[in-house]
Amino acid sequence: MRDLVQKRLTQSLNIITEDLADEAGLALKDRLGEPAGVVDWEEITLKPIMLYFAARISSRVFSGLELCRNEEWLALTPQYVIDAFMAARRLRNWPKSLTRVVHWFLPETRRLRAQVRRARELVSPIVEKRRRDPARAAKAFDAIAWTDEIANGRPIDNAVFQLGLALAAIHTTTEQVTHIMFELLDHPEYIDRLRDEITQTVGVGGWKKSSLYNLKLMDSVLKETLRVHVSDVATMSRIAQRPVPLSDGTVIPKGARVMVSVDRMHDPQVYPDAHKWVGDRFYNMRQQPGGETKGQFVTTSPDHLGFGHGMHSCPGRFFATNEIKVALCFLLMNYDWKYTGNGKPQDLVFGTEVVANPGGRVLVKRRHSNICAM
Repeated sequence: MRDLVQKRLTQSLNIITEDLADEAGLALKDRLGEPAGVVDWEEITLKPIMLYFAARISSRVFSGLELCRNEEWLALTPQYVIDAFMAARRLRNWPKSLTRVVHWFLPETRRLRAQVRRARELVSPIVEKRRRDPARAAKAFDAIAWTDEIANGRPIDNAVFQLGLALAAIHTTTEQVTHIMFELLDHPEYIDRLRDEITQTVGVGGWKKSSLYNLKLMDSVLKETLRVHVSDVATMSRIAQRPVPLSDGTVIPKGARVMVSVDRMHDPQVYPDAHKWVGDRFYNMRQQPGGETKGQFVTTSPDHLGFGHGMHSCPGRFFATNEIKVALCFLLMNYDWKYTGNGKPQDLVFGTEVVANPGGRVLVKRRHSNICAM
């Protein structure tokens, strides 16, 4: 999977940006309605819509047109992601020696096996059809085609690979976009600034990788949101392959699990007003000498571990950045947003995991825009 992401997905960002934009507009039409004139405010639960949104635009690139508008596939992939996370939590409650037996009986893992079977039934005919028609297959530009290229003749389960991509992309994109929207509703002064930036970049340059790069305030909003709303209080989980002596004399024994705390992302000595969300924090950093690269959303460092750090940092962060920016362009240009009377929903914590509130309610109203028109 890392090979596919690094060698094909990341290198194709300029080509797939228009596909992402095309699917984003259609997805929002289907879920929130087409912008046309003045319409009354409607109260919605935000996160389920963002889940559908993330599944659909990701599927456009991962699964191609044959599946990205298939309602069964769009229901299956997010549910697989949810069940996979729930199954992992349930299995952690059992001794490791018993998990090979227990997984046969847990409802979540039983659902996962059924979902894999159904995914194979949906994906396999598409793969076989393409293999029978190489000329048509050559025109396909999605992860199904890339998987066969990367496999280079080796046997591969395309359906399982597709579910793996969904597991990596849908959950994280949903969480990030939901957190961002909650923060923008809490700081509405940023919405008009972002709309102006979208107009000056995408409105002039169109759906190009360079246009998305120039959304520098939006990039800052993404990075600041990930800083404030970390997905885990500790990250970069590893198992020591041998005893590791540290400078203070401590020895990490072989087999020990090691994680890195993200406390530094909330350290006032690193970030002034560290516990406040400041949407243009990293935009301002990029205006300083030497700050252009450090302040980018995709840049990792010991001070910002949202994507991990080092050689094993998240390889999909470049695609995720573009996907989220496209999503925000459509969400902000085509709709007005505000909170209900209950205000900002609080994050939920499960062990070390932190997630956006799935029950958070917001008000949305359609608006007319010539930029990112649907």
